[in-house]
Amino acid sequence: MSESTIRLPWWKRLTRWAVFPLLVYLALTQAFRENYPFSHYPMYSKPNSDSLSIQFLADGDGKPLRVAWHTGVTPSKVAKLHANRMKKHRDDQAAALDVLSFLRQQNADRRGRELPQSISLVEMTLAYKEGGIVESKRVLAVDSTPQKP
Repeated sequence: MSESTIRLPWWKRLTRWAVFPLLVYLALTQAFRENYPFSHYPMYSKPNSDSLSIQFLADGDGKPLRVAWHTGVTPSKVAKLHANRMKKHRDDQAAALDVLSFLRQQNADRRGRELPQSISLVEMTLAYKEGGIVESKRVLAVDSTPQKP
């Protein structure tokens, strides 16, 4: 070490370390929490054994539909839409009907990609029980709005 380096205050010597940017980033992630790009990824930090629920769009026969192709809305956004509508409606069916109405609106101008007359929002739950994974499905709501010509 040179004599000039030794005379620097401790905080200035810290900035010369190669890991200094990492230390700053770690401090910022704790201060800003879930604000991009300073996420501290809590979904991975506290794993639990709760069940996993997934919402998807299905036709009248219960077969999954390609929601992104039909509406331009990604499958993960469908679940987020339902969660947000639950804050507004406090009822699974009303929230699901609101989501289905929104998806119909998104599909309105997509020629050649029309939704079937009967669509439903289905929730599939995966849970770990009795030494294995148990899958259950339930229909949250059905929308049978006729298509506009």
